[in-house]
Amino acid sequence: MFLKIVFPIHLGVIGFLSFWNVKLDPISMITLILAIGFSIEFSAHVTYGFVSGPADLNPRERCIDTLEKLAWPMVHGSMSTILGVLVLAFIDSYMVRVFFKTIFLVLVIGVFHALVILPILLHDTVPYGEQLASKIYGHKQRIKNSFRREEIE
Repeated sequence: MFLKIVFPIHLGVIGFLSFWNVKLDPISMITLILAIGFSIEFSAHVTYGFVSGPADLNPRERCIDTLEKLAWPMVHGSMSTILGVLVLAFIDSYMVRVFFKTIFLVLVIGVFHALVILPILLHDTVPYGEQLASKIYGHKQRIKNSFRREEIE
């Protein structure tokens, strides 16, 4: 599941960087490695929200519940980060512009994948996980949160 989300994000970022005439040199690779955290963070939040949701909901309802809780905070967080680094777009330095372009692309593509693609993948793969659990344990087993919220707080 991890590779199905993080790999396409970075493939898209590298593709758009080459479209913007950014060469794949050490500077662009370092900024890409630094930006990996953003794409992992977005995907991790959505996945955790999905898995830790109420166990009595079906996968579709879990996706809706997760997106209702996380979509706006993720969009606002990415927009504030873009606004924070927007001043870098006007600095006449190759390294600074590559940094801005990479961060911008990772944020936009990462939020899109986390809010659109990942819920679709989670919705489609959870029934297979439940089928596998029923084969292993011999009865219908729903994917549940392993922690209780009361225990954590």
